[in-house]
Amino acid sequence: MRDVVMVAAFVKEWLSSPTSAMPWLPPQGEWVRPLALEHRAVPLYLGWTAIVFARESGEVWLYDKDRNTGWSLASAFVRRMALKHASGACPALVPVLPVRPDDAVPCGSCAGTGELRARVLCECGGYGWLIPGEERGMGIG
Repeated sequence: MRDVVMVAAFVKEWLSSPTSAMPWLPPQGEWVRPLALEHRAVPLYLGWTAIVFARESGEVWLYDKDRNTGWSLASAFVRRMALKHASGACPALVPVLPVRPDDAVPCGSCAGTGELRARVLCECGGYGWLIPGEERGMGIG
């Protein structure tokens, strides 16, 4: 529950200044700012087919921009991945990143590094470990 409160505080802080920087997004991601402000949310990750947002409630949601399916609550994996991605440029999010659970296994794709190559997150979401059987929902690209 503490992490939800911290994410909510991060969102409220960012929303308090409509021109706040978004260093965790590429410069070409600036187009998403009006959508974020309209929905009172912070974009955490821009995928090929969807955008991952943190909302004022502290929840993390997906917005599917290509298939026009709208908003849906992000899976636990997508939430972790998006927060990990954004935390690279936003230290306020580092405390909400989870520690490796006991049942996690090393990621075979990245050999536990979290990256496939510079600035490309692995299928593990950047953690270097996976939870067996967990739905990863990698369709967001």
